[in-house]
Amino acid sequence: MTTLALIDDHEVVRYGISFILQGDESMKVVGEWTCGTGADEFVARTGADVVLLDILMPDCSGIEVLKDIRRRCPGQKVVMFSTSSVEEDIVQAIKNGANGYVLKDAGAQAILDAVRTVAAGGSYFPEDIASACSLRAAGKVLTDREREVLQFVSRGLHNEEIGEMLGITKDGVKKHMKNISRKLDASGRADAVRIGISRGIILP
Repeated sequence: MTTLALIDDHEVVRYGISFILQGDESMKVVGEWTCGTGADEFVARTGADVVLLDILMPDCSGIEVLKDIRRRCPGQKVVMFSTSSVEEDIVQAIKNGANGYVLKDAGAQAILDAVRTVAAGGSYFPEDIASACSLRAAGKVLTDREREVLQFVSRGLHNEEIGEMLGITKDGVKKHMKNISRKLDASGRADAVRIGISRGIILP
């Protein structure tokens, strides 16, 4: 039997998942959690085979929760479960070790397929979100520092100002911007900001 732990702040979602799994005798929900705080400890206590983790939590990002789970339980299998199909959410989930990603509107069968696949040692990234996997494989994912630089650029700061904020040289900022433009296929600073916002890489 595959045991499952649910981490989602919406009661109706947790109830719905439990209801779906009632019809499958090979799966069992062994615990539910409603927020990000303490979620890693909850997962460790349950010892569940698979964790179904919401990416949009009320107190912190599900990505941060994923990082906490990875630190406490390195081998834990985690499927991100979200309404968000924003590229950056998917990329960060993959980067931080998620075994799968399923959208909440994908339907009951997709959820079951994701849990079964990941429990068996596989990964589950459907075609509609697989482009983010391709970006990561192609080395086009921005580093955390590059995201910081682009966020400051979006606020209208010059290279020297950004360098002072981040403790790096002006030439260092220029190098980061060159890499950002290359990875985003951007024609310049303004275009990089536009692409970054549209893809959810930085906040508007």
